[in-house]
Amino acid sequence: MADTTKKILVAVSDKDDLASYGQYLKAKGFDAVVLGDEDSAAEAALKENPVIIITEICPKSVSKPVQSVNGEKIFNMLKDNPRSKAIPFIFIAEDVVNIKGFRKEVDSLFIRPINLDELFARISQRLTRHRQEALGDRQLTGRLSHVSLVDILQVLHMNRKEGVLSLIHEDKKASIYMKNGEILNAVIGDIEKEKALFRLLIWKDGRFEFLPKPIDMLPKIQGSFDNLLMEGMRQHDELERKKEGFPKADAMLKTKVDFSILPKGLKPVIYEALHLIESYPMAGDLVNRCSFPDYEVYQTIVELLKKDIIEETKADKYPSDREAAKELLSLSQVLLIKEKMTGDSGKVILLYSNKDLLASFVDSCKELPRFAVSRQFAGASEYRKNPFGEVGVLKIHSGTEIIFFAVPMSKNMLPIMRAFSSDVIGSILLLDDEGLNNAKAMKEYLASVSITGPSSIKTPQVYTFFTKEKAAAKKEIGIETDAPIFLSNLNAVDVFPIFHALFDCFLQKQTAGKGKEVKR
Repeated sequence: MADTTKKILVAVSDKDDLASYGQYLKAKGFDAVVLGDEDSAAEAALKENPVIIITEICPKSVSKPVQSVNGEKIFNMLKDNPRSKAIPFIFIAEDVVNIKGFRKEVDSLFIRPINLDELFARISQRLTRHRQEALGDRQLTGRLSHVSLVDILQVLHMNRKEGVLSLIHEDKKASIYMKNGEILNAVIGDIEKEKALFRLLIWKDGRFEFLPKPIDMLPKIQGSFDNLLMEGMRQHDELERKKEGFPKADAMLKTKVDFSILPKGLKPVIYEALHLIESYPMAGDLVNRCSFPDYEVYQTIVELLKKDIIEETKADKYPSDREAAKELLSLSQVLLIKEKMTGDSGKVILLYSNKDLLASFVDSCKELPRFAVSRQFAGASEYRKNPFGEVGVLKIHSGTEIIFFAVPMSKNMLPIMRAFSSDVIGSILLLDDEGLNNAKAMKEYLASVSITGPSSIKTPQVYTFFTKEKAAAKKEIGIETDAPIFLSNLNAVDVFPIFHALFDCFLQKQTAGKGKEVKR
């Protein structure tokens, strides 16, 4: 069955104009029906049911008068017919003319010479308005092969809709969150923000459904609606045009220089890519892991290769199933944690006595499935000197995440600890010899930051010592007997048992009063 939502009827006299309009519209994805006389045009309009008719009022002189097209005659023949009266007309004229019955909110008039890009913009505007009026307040569902995602988003934007646009294509599920017609976030699996939105804009098939509902979230996507769509399509076009010059997805990369010698003020995507490449050397993995849109990451990789900052290398083998090899939590644990949290996100405080301990710990967290280092921590060298705030996010379930929040272990932080203690589910203390020197001060400090989480239950603390043997460190601080303690090497932190202990403690504290047992 033909897709009538893409059919446009063109009726003009000049053969060159017919060919020009027809070729341009076909290049834009439309099915152009081109005709050179009004009787055939009126007949085709009733038969083909086009979404728009482009015709002329004052035709150029032609060699055979019989070939002249009178667009006003076509308009009058169709405007009272129930099958064709709703079709918008775009008239082309030599000068401003008065067209009897012209519908200001439906029809358009263009004066020669014609700018085809402006003509296309008007066609898109009319089609969007037509779909908007046809949909009204009905539920928005269908297939992307019939209506493009750009058109759907424009309808929702013009109607200032609020809710979730769900999309399914093969085994991929995605969501776009909107409020007042603006895009707040886009999610495909573990990928979100502009990166996910730009990937979705090129989906050509799959089912979609818009569910109106209140959306209570802070915007994660910045920029105006129109600029987002234009930039997304521009990046896609550039990616397709230049893809032969980009590294293959299975290309192996490695750094050739020390990060510390790089100049300050580089683009954040450069810092993030260099930070991630050590854990994700395969180009495809690096592009997926980097939070920036795909085209920007590929461009960055090419720039770094040209400047000899990174290089392609060969590897005997690479564990492509690295994430599947080691899961942090079982499904039952994930669901229990999600149930016990107060919202869609929780917070783990990383209290550190030395910035190098924090950097080593966060770098090791990249081995956790669905963990992403924050752009600020990955990209800003100044920020890594004195980290405070979000340093990473761990997604444990669709729409549920754990934020890693770094806090330096300093008494100067005591007055403001409460300001960021909401939704905390636990804390991990990263301590070296310097952090253990003053045992009395340490005890007072730890007592003063007993942050409370859901249900006002004291949240668990897990200790990671980059220092002496466990018993001595425990005695020196005087911590509780059942507190989980780990010894770590600065160059390699095994974060899995640390987080296992943290989440187990969290669930045990939350379910202690209900007689539930947490099992791995």
